Amino acid sequence: MASSFSETSTDASRVLFIDSRDGKNIDDNPQITTNYSILLEDPILVPPHHAILLSLHRLNVPRTFYNFQKNRNNGVEIRFESADGGTGAGFGARYTTGGGLPKLTFEINEGNYNAISIMNKLLLIVGNYLRDGVSRFANRNLHSGGHPAPNDINDRGIYQFKMIYNADTMKYEWLIQPILEVDKRNTARDIRMSFLWKTGSSYGSDLTSLNKDTSIRQEIGFITNRWVNGTTFDFYTEFVGNTGATDLAPQSWIWKSGFGSASTDGSTWGNNSPIDTKVGGRIRNITGLSTKNIQDNLNYFRGYDDGVVDQDTGDNNYFSCVDMNYHTSNLYIHTSITQHSIIDSRIGCRYSNILACIPVNVDSGSEVVVSPSDGAEHKVMLKVREITDITVTLTDLNDKVIDLNGLDWTISLKCDFIEMPTVTVQMDKRQEIEEIQYKKFMEEYDASAKGKIEELKSLRKIERSSKFSNV
Repeated sequence: MASSFSETSTDASRVLFIDSRDGKNIDDNPQITTNYSILLEDPILVPPHHAILLSLHRLNVPRTFYNFQKNRNNGVEIRFESADGGTGAGFGARYTTGGGLPKLTFEINEGNYNAISIMNKLLLIVGNYLRDGVSRFANRNLHSGGHPAPNDINDRGIYQFKMIYNADTMKYEWLIQPILEVDKRNTARDIRMSFLWKTGSSYGSDLTSLNKDTSIRQEIGFITNRWVNGTTFDFYTEFVGNTGATDLAPQSWIWKSGFGSASTDGSTWGNNSPIDTKVGGRIRNITGLSTKNIQDNLNYFRGYDDGVVDQDTGDNNYFSCVDMNYHTSNLYIHTSITQHSIIDSRIGCRYSNILACIPVNVDSGSEVVVSPSDGAEHKVMLKVREITDITVTLTDLNDKVIDLNGLDWTISLKCDFIEMPTVTVQMDKRQEIEEIQYKKFMEEYDASAKGKIEELKSLRKIERSSKFSNV
């Protein structure tokens, strides 16, 4: 053991350098480099009456992980149904048999997307389906017409789905409607487009499987604290036509948007007005727009509720800002030897095995670096006698293992040895008085006993003198 440093009153530090390529993979996926264990051939031994202050000394992680990853946040489920939901009058009435309501279920390819590229991905997949009526992601084809009812009406190439990214608000704006005036005037073309963030059978938040809540909703503006007020719900946007309106006089056309829990069979949902934040409801009812209003995109749903008049928005907005790095803005380092010093609110403010939370503030392809020169560090006290092996895991916000796509990373852990102070238990006043009285009693007893011993010795001495005198 090295001598003590006067500056810190601790013994010399140990620094453990770990390269992930030297660890033993303990993940279900053998390609993962961020979940491993490592055996120390030379254990770190802790002297008696000492403890370890463990801290992150250095970190180098390549920024090769994606902000959209499979089984984390890349799922999308979209259903097309009648305005007001289900299979009532309008679009959904034509899909009561043969597979039910049309639905797209797909995963965004893993990668690093920005607000524009993810929007273009959605527009491409949905737009192609609405135009062609077929998709490898669909549960069924859209009707092509020319066939017996209900396939006697063509639904291909009739509708358009649009999105706008507003860089000023950092939020998306949404719209679905027929393309041509003639179809906007036809009430049989009324349509609702539903994003099944909650009730989706593949990625919904109501699932209990590993795919629970693995949609893209948090990244694109549907974080639960805004959508809606702490409870996750499905999202819909719809168009309701009117035979008396035209492109030059569109005031009676209606664009509605809201939230709720879409039932599996597509029955009516989310139409309450005013809204019930525990059940659902219509947030926005846009109507009475002029041609100029539509040219200014006022028929897009921007997350606001209704204003005093139909053309105006209210004060409440239910969209969160778009955050492409919602799950990966921080990295969490977990170890098997840090169990009792970090309290994590994500698990009910219980103790966690997190060693450090590292902000990711570099671009893709760069490195996330922590070095000793960065300054402040958190130290974790370890009350162990020795360290013979360590498990290290690098995770995202939801404790899902980060995938560096084959690249390795390094971490250095610093161990400072500190001497544990002697713990003295303060005696209560009554016991202190009793101790004083007992001590006094013993002193008096000892004095009395000593006097008796001296007296006895004197008597024995007198007896001996008397015996010798008689001889």
